[in-house]
Amino acid sequence: MLAGIAIYGGVGIRPRYTVLSEPLFMHLLENAIQSICVGVEDFNTLKPERMLSSVRNIHAGILLLYKEKLRMLSPTDSNEVLVKEKISPVRSSDGIIKLIGEGKNTASIFQIKERFKNLDVQVDWKSFDDLSHIINNIEHYYSDIESNRIREDLAKSFVLIRDFIQLNLTEEPLKMLGQECWNTLIEIETIFIREQGE
Repeated sequence: MLAGIAIYGGVGIRPRYTVLSEPLFMHLLENAIQSICVGVEDFNTLKPERMLSSVRNIHAGILLLYKEKLRMLSPTDSNEVLVKEKISPVRSSDGIIKLIGEGKNTASIFQIKERFKNLDVQVDWKSFDDLSHIINNIEHYYSDIESNRIREDLAKSFVLIRDFIQLNLTEEPLKMLGQECWNTLIEIETIFIREQGE
């Protein structure tokens, strides 16, 4: 477990991220990349039990990417207000009222969607919600979804990850994820596009 984020299925995973500039990247973003890379490794095994592990890890990694974007958008000295579940108004010594984040709990999926909408952060929620649906089935019914459907939704999520890193974090996925993980994403996207055209 890394900083409170469970990593499912992977063993001996090596960090494949590049620390970009500030210590702040060493929390949300580091864990996001770790989760995604473990999920990609699980995906590559093609084993049904690891496919479910891949869904959990990819889902957790994407959520952390979203929270990192909210952290980036949070005003200075706000205690990462947009990341936090609870937001409280405070009055500063000069009488100015501002909002600050309170507590350790982070924003729920509903809150993330709401804040992204208000801040005009574009996300493919359909692909993310499909993953969430699989997670719900895994937790309650193991999974009644065919493995091909799981692979399709994971392939869509990998495209989502690439686009979010490029467009919303303004970073290069190759540098952030590492060569091995990035090559896998490219291969999966190519296969997915080809299958869609058949």
